[in-house]
Amino acid sequence: MELDSVEQIVDDAVRFWRKIADSENDAPRRRIFVEKLVKRDSVAMIFRSVRDRLRTLGTGLANYVTYEAGYDLAHRMVSKGAIRSLDDVPQIFALLGIGIVDIVRERLDRSYVRIYECLSCFGSNPVGKNMCFFELGALRAVYEALYGKVRIVEKECWGYGNRFCGFEIVAL
Repeated sequence: MELDSVEQIVDDAVRFWRKIADSENDAPRRRIFVEKLVKRDSVAMIFRSVRDRLRTLGTGLANYVTYEAGYDLAHRMVSKGAIRSLDDVPQIFALLGIGIVDIVRERLDRSYVRIYECLSCFGSNPVGKNMCFFELGALRAVYEALYGKVRIVEKECWGYGNRFCGFEIVAL
């Protein structure tokens, strides 16, 4: 798939999800834009199956392993040159099936990123806690490789009843 096509799909997705995120309208329960890129959403099914099996060994272990897996994958993408700047992240994350990245606020000291159609939790029922350890690790790897040490906190999540995942990134 041409990078221009991916960029157009991501741009369309961000516009669509920004309207849904802040409205009372029902959100789709399928990853409609990710599916355009990966054709079948088997990535999410495989990921969630492995994560759920890990949870039988303990929630803390599952969260740790998925966080580290996200960190390692994104670190590899930076090391191999697929991600050279923050501008590359939306296309690469979409192509990998991680989700649709929307960089809402970008400053050197504090940024805010939304991920729509998130791999970890999209379409989940609220459970009263954040669920996106994979995405947290992936974002941290990218930001630290590009900008140095950061602290990232997931502020919004389907697990809390939101329609997207929101991450606050603070430079240390």
